[in-house]
Amino acid sequence: MAELLASKISEMAMMKQWKGMTEKLQTIIESIHEGIIAIDESGILTHCNHTDELLLKRTKDK
Repeated sequence: MAELLASKISEMAMMKQWKGMTEKLQTIIESIHEGIIAIDESGILTHCNHTDELLLKRTKDK
């Protein structure tokens, strides 16, 4: 039982660290003045920053 609890605590700490890193990277991407897009291996747009939204004249939700 102690091993299971320790594993769960470790997992939660890693998720918190991952979430913090993701937020930092998102902030960096959004602060860049050039348009940035990310696509997956199928060619589907997975992310774009605000500048790219303005250039493409569409929002991330479309």
